[in-house]
Amino acid sequence: VDDIVIPADCPALDEDMINLFAESMQKLGELTHVVVWRNRDGMLELITGRHLLEAAKRIGWPAILAYEHVPS
Repeated sequence: VDDIVIPADCPALDEDMINLFAESMQKLGELTHVVVWRNRDGMLELITGRHLLEAAKRIGWPAILAYEHVPS
């Protein structure tokens, strides 16, 4: 989770949403994934799923399911 870059123009986080995701993830595990792509620097950059990613970080998960979008 620490290797995923958050774009500078990402909207602000909603603490209530993060808490809901964290609680759900602790009870049910991972039910969905974040979407990333490789930017020009070769880093994985977040496209969608910021609240899910932040919840994973806060509950101490070292990794999360991610779908890597490959532009055509």
